[in-house]
Amino acid sequence: MAGNWKAKHLRRNFSQELMEIVHAEGYHGATFREVRHMLNVPKDQVPALQDALATLLEDGKLRLGSRDRIVPIVAQGKNRTTKREARDVETRSRRKAERHEEFESSGERETPPPQRSRRSRTEEDSPAAPLPREGEGWSNRYSGPSWKKIVQLFSEAQELPGPFTKAVLGQAAEYQEPGEKEFAGRVDCRQDDVCTIDPFDAHDHDDAVAVVETPKGWRLDVHIADVSHYIPEGSALDKAAVKRSFTTYLPWTAVTMLPGNLAADLCSLLDGKDRLALSCRMDISRDGNILGFQFFESVVRVRRFLAYEKAQELADRGDPSLSLLKDCADALLACRRKESLLEFDLPEPRIVFDRNGEPCDAKVQERMPSHRWIEEAMLAANRCCARLLDEAMLPGLHRVHEPPEDESLANVSSWARLLGLPAWKPSKSDSELPTNVRPAAQQWLSELLSDGKIPVPLQTKVVRSMKKARYSADCMGHFALGWTHYAHYTSPIRRYADLWTHRVIKAHLRKEDVPARWAPNARRLATHVSGREDAVVKSERSANKCCAAWILRERVGDLFEARITGCEPIGVFVQVENPWAEGMMHVKRMRDDFWEFNEQRSELVGRRSGRVLRVGDKVTVRLAQADPVNGWVDFEPGDLPQEMPNPAPRPGATRNWAQDDRPSRYGNRDGFRPGDHGEPGYRQGFHGAHDERAPRSASKSFSRPGSGRPSQGGQGRPPRSSGRGGSSGGRHGR
Repeated sequence: MAGNWKAKHLRRNFSQELMEIVHAEGYHGATFREVRHMLNVPKDQVPALQDALATLLEDGKLRLGSRDRIVPIVAQGKNRTTKREARDVETRSRRKAERHEEFESSGERETPPPQRSRRSRTEEDSPAAPLPREGEGWSNRYSGPSWKKIVQLFSEAQELPGPFTKAVLGQAAEYQEPGEKEFAGRVDCRQDDVCTIDPFDAHDHDDAVAVVETPKGWRLDVHIADVSHYIPEGSALDKAAVKRSFTTYLPWTAVTMLPGNLAADLCSLLDGKDRLALSCRMDISRDGNILGFQFFESVVRVRRFLAYEKAQELADRGDPSLSLLKDCADALLACRRKESLLEFDLPEPRIVFDRNGEPCDAKVQERMPSHRWIEEAMLAANRCCARLLDEAMLPGLHRVHEPPEDESLANVSSWARLLGLPAWKPSKSDSELPTNVRPAAQQWLSELLSDGKIPVPLQTKVVRSMKKARYSADCMGHFALGWTHYAHYTSPIRRYADLWTHRVIKAHLRKEDVPARWAPNARRLATHVSGREDAVVKSERSANKCCAAWILRERVGDLFEARITGCEPIGVFVQVENPWAEGMMHVKRMRDDFWEFNEQRSELVGRRSGRVLRVGDKVTVRLAQADPVNGWVDFEPGDLPQEMPNPAPRPGATRNWAQDDRPSRYGNRDGFRPGDHGEPGYRQGFHGAHDERAPRSASKSFSRPGSGRPSQGGQGRPPRSSGRGGSSGGRHGR
């Protein structure tokens, strides 16, 4: 038998294997990496698998679906995507013909030069082409999915809840406007000067306030919608609310925890309508201390329905009621500052949409003093709620925030010394306390954050050094607030933890026996809602990133002034202001130097130039890639030397994204040297199949649309969570 019979025997028909696996029962689409592992293809045979896949894609037997997943093409039967698939095949064929014409017109050979390793490169290589000026030579014509399709892909990737079931909607439709029967036994507050202050585009209105001046200070009434009246325990509505646990606020919509007729109507404290409420009446002294409090069921009628901007305008004109609210809130804030309050001034983006419902701009939301008035009133009510739960030993849900580890405080202390700020000195008295309150650590962090001594990026670093706040059935204290008692009570329309607390408090007020099952249920519920909160916060953050990438999709190649918000071994994270966007500048794109990461100082140092990049520095960057599907925004230094080649696209990026289209120094447009085309790791931009070198860790290197930024080992930058604590948290609490 002539030849290597063993090699011929073991030679695999990858085209046949690919067709068999994609048509197998239970196959729902997989990326190239996943298919490679399904077929158990060794590293040295990856190029053959890529060639087989490219051939099948060109022949129209396979196609690349969303997120570069390989799916079969069904030519017969009811298939809504047949026309699109044929159009994709035609587009690929046209692009291939255009490349052939380009090669012929330039006089270059169509076949690639012989392969050679990177080390064998000689001085005979073609000279580098100069980089274009801003806006020239960049392909910023976005041809990816439409915004409507991106929203659909985002919902699928984040596994957002779908429509409510018929049983839930049917139960919600049974409720009507409350009448005298529902008002019986409740305190009538309809004659009080009750006002709501919310964002102008708020989806629900679950809180209202009323302030009356007293000889000792103020009487502050916080009225919260009595949602538990409409959600009986164990009902279809209750089960649906538990499953969702939170309302997910996306820039383009809100995935509510309750059906719309309850969340936006019957349970919302609307202007001029009688609504059921669970109220907290507090006596506030002139120095901001809470002298006493009382909870009661009430019926309220909102007389003033204001947005934050309008409330601020009226208060500046000297409105009596709002002036009382302002004075009371200022006293509460002054008292908290005496207790070493941790004040974070972190920006929150606000997405602006055009008439077509597509993102057109992203701005930092302005924080007005009127925001602080409502926040202080809600914090005081939540504190009183936790005291009631603890004193009456009720099975409610507390909001706890554990203190940061000593190692995290040491890391913050290391760069605080670089800024000339006081260093952290461990206190033995703090470690002996049974609760999460640490006066010494809180006082030191309060000094760092006071009077704007450190910039916003460093404040973000302090937030990330802390642990995330969570729900617990035990009253363990809140580190960032410095309070032993704290719970969530003021947002039952959008947080199930508040709804559960309402149910427990109402049973106590009515002197009913608390069911024995509530205590173990509260512990299980605390674990469930804490996990759901992480998923909801991640979805909201990813939605902002997708919007920012969509806004920047046609600005590839433009220069921006950015500020570094994080330094990691893989690169730096930057933030641009106009439009607001956060992105990454990978070390592979920082090709003007060899960058080394200093872990102790959390900075990148250039080996040749000695340049240092640290958190808070301002840099000029150029937009290199914007992928709205994945929510990726990539930058490169704005002052790269002309001889630097163009890097390869990020693995896993969506096809037809807006990207750098400059020719590299080797004449091709993929950023690889001619000898790299046959090596594993080469991404074939023509047909979209790619294979990266497997990371050392066992985690996946791909990500779903909007799920964040992969890096080494499949892990991205630690996200900023609105639930870490502090006085300026997001919608889901502190």
